[in-house]
Amino acid sequence: MQIKRETMLENIANQVINETIASPPDFQPSLLINPEGQFKKFEENESYEYRIEWSEFKIPDLSQIQGKDEENEGQGQSTAQKIIFENIKKNLEKKIWQLKVIVREADTQFSFDLSTWVLDPKYKMQFSGV
Repeated sequence: MQIKRETMLENIANQVINETIASPPDFQPSLLINPEGQFKKFEENESYEYRIEWSEFKIPDLSQIQGKDEENEGQGQSTAQKIIFENIKKNLEKKIWQLKVIVREADTQFSFDLSTWVLDPKYKMQFSGV
């Protein structure tokens, strides 16, 4: 029974993700508002409900990735490398979004969540200062 319940929730989560990817919203900061919003009834079976949450893709600063140990102290990044990294960071953070779908049984609240990365089809990569 447990496997059947989980499989049903996973199938619904996959369906919601696929529908969202097929008709994506405009990727803008307003998607991040109210990440714990109301659950919606699943139209094909009202015994289930779902919620969609969006998150931004974040890359740490170059200094956080490299660390500040003794080995790296004398090996500073060149200005060109820093500019390239910042351009890549900026573009990826605007191009990639995380989509999370939480599906649950309406009566028991038994839930399943599924996440994926989604690319903003409208965002055009831009490089400056190189």
